[in-house]
Amino acid sequence: MTIYTNDMKPYSHRTGIAEFVGMSPEQVRVIWMDGPQLYGRTAADDAGFEAAWLANELGRPVRMQWSREEETAWDTKGPAFAIDMKGGLDADGNVVALDYSARIANYAHVGYNQADTVLIAQLMGIRPERPSPGGGRGPDEMYHIPNRRLETRAVRFPLAFETPLRTGNLRDPNGPQTAFAGESFIDELAAAASADPVAFRLRLLRGSLEDDEAYRRARSIAVVEAAAEAYGWDPRPSPRAVGSGRFLTGRGISYAYRARTTVATIAEVEVDRETGRVWVRRMVCGHDCGLVINPDGLESTVQGNLLHGISRTLYEEVRFDGEKVTSVDWRTHPTLTHMDTPERIDVVIVNGDPNPDRPDLLPYGAGEPSHRTVPAAIANAIHDATGVRMRRLPLRPERVLAELERVGL
Repeated sequence: MTIYTNDMKPYSHRTGIAEFVGMSPEQVRVIWMDGPQLYGRTAADDAGFEAAWLANELGRPVRMQWSREEETAWDTKGPAFAIDMKGGLDADGNVVALDYSARIANYAHVGYNQADTVLIAQLMGIRPERPSPGGGRGPDEMYHIPNRRLETRAVRFPLAFETPLRTGNLRDPNGPQTAFAGESFIDELAAAASADPVAFRLRLLRGSLEDDEAYRRARSIAVVEAAAEAYGWDPRPSPRAVGSGRFLTGRGISYAYRARTTVATIAEVEVDRETGRVWVRRMVCGHDCGLVINPDGLESTVQGNLLHGISRTLYEEVRFDGEKVTSVDWRTHPTLTHMDTPERIDVVIVNGDPNPDRPDLLPYGAGEPSHRTVPAAIANAIHDATGVRMRRLPLRPERVLAELERVGL
């Protein structure tokens, strides 16, 4: 059997299909083809399994093609999070305690081309012996906070495989959700301390001299400083005084790391107080992924991350009723358009290795880390412009307008 697919993991696609149709892996060949989505399809290529099953049953070539509506309705969804955060400041505005409690709806998470979790298996009544337990982690940052508790629990529900809301990995699995909560709350603590958001983060990063073998603390400081310098950051507390005009402007920062890559992103936004529309006018990203082999390729990758992050932050939302997913087309599930892209995106490539006797760090990777910083950067910029703290994504116009009206803007 030969399968043509743009599944992002063709080797696991091969072994999964072989198991599903009862063939040996040596009898299955997967040829990767260029196609839509990020790195190819997510590694739960339902269409490929369906084509393999039909071809095996019929004994002849089969082409299986999902429409956009079918894919948007049935493909795996990024798991939802609900996160509660608490924190404490001392008299000098230092963070002395942080409590992070998260619930994640990814019980029965769909695996990478696992023969018993793809859609055709689900519809045929095939079930894994034990559902995935799910799980997640808190925000990834190097802040020094003396007292900290992080807790994430998967929400269990009955009939895990009788739902169209199958969960799987989107770009930077779970990173945008956790960083949105974590960096929004750090910004909230900075506002409570009447501190500049950049200076507040740098103080947290410099609160300890301990570092790891990849110098993530030192390199975190470097990317925050580099992004602020490239943006021309004017130190002041947030929010700014709310203007009287229709369009309100603000800036926000978000920092995180993924694996051994450190990132800081600044977003400058314009909020239409009459419609709730948010336009990200400018973005600056300080990025340190170790040794850079292809600077042009890196810059394009980071720009793609930021644009995709804007789309997820402002527009993309899974909607459903008691029976099915209802966000299945461009109207009900919109994405970023050319009209809404920033005027300017600056990518600052940082080499923050603090050891002068060490050669360049290894190349760590840039495919996903900057993506996780986008939602909080935009939400913090909205707060700077309006004084309103957005706590739920996506930041669609109707949601922003409702919050503006709630506070009388």
